[in-house]
Amino acid sequence: MVRTKTLRHVASGLRDAFVGRNNDQDGYWALGKLYAAADPATPSVVLDLRAGGATPPAPDCLAMARRWADYLAWALGAHGIAVPALARAEVLVEFDAAPDAGFAGPMRYLAGYGKPFRCTVTLGDDAGRLVQSRACGRCWLHDPGRESRRHPADWGRLRPHARRRAAAGGDR
Repeated sequence: MVRTKTLRHVASGLRDAFVGRNNDQDGYWALGKLYAAADPATPSVVLDLRAGGATPPAPDCLAMARRWADYLAWALGAHGIAVPALARAEVLVEFDAAPDAGFAGPMRYLAGYGKPFRCTVTLGDDAGRLVQSRACGRCWLHDPGRESRRHPADWGRLRPHARRRAAAGGDR
């Protein structure tokens, strides 16, 4: 049985890493790439971290779902928990979404440019308990003409799970 406190801790860490500026996809900020992949009519993306799937099933979304599923496995492993102990693990990113009324969580990048987003990490155990961790911020729609790209040698450099996977010869 997984402790709720541990699930909250893992969900918060996953949320902070996910909305942080060091979350990149092909050298660009991952949230901008997710925003570009989202359907304009309902601008949201869901990453299923248990199955490694995504809605919409765009290549960037699927690649991020697999990468963050690895991160989740690493974070849970640090607490002695296996991924099968979770019944649900997903990241929902809603673009053009204002913060919830009374939201008191971390507000990332709200002073700058772009449109608001809301990121919700949901983890649930096999006993039916759910924990959620939210962050709100702003991001641009991905535009390679406007953005600077991280040097390929630095891609994934700050993520411990990426280093471990690269050392094992995996390139997922």
